[in-house]
Amino acid sequence: ETSPLETFLASLHMEDFAALLRQEKIDLEALMLCSDLDLRSISVPLGPREKILGAVRRRRQAMERPPALEDTEL
Repeated sequence: ETSPLETFLASLHMEDFAALLRQEKIDLEALMLCSDLDLRSISVPLGPREKILGAVRRRRQAMERPPALEDTEL
């Protein structure tokens, strides 16, 4: 079974970092709390770090402002 972290990383084509994050005991919830400095400290290179942090920001925004639900009943 694929973890939420693995699914998140796969959506970014960053599956290669799953093992490193697991080694550091970082799941998706913890990744959502990580800063640039945190990821730098575990040797995530600049390019992937920026992509991951950008996706984290977008996910955080989506979670804070979920889309309005529409009634599909006529």
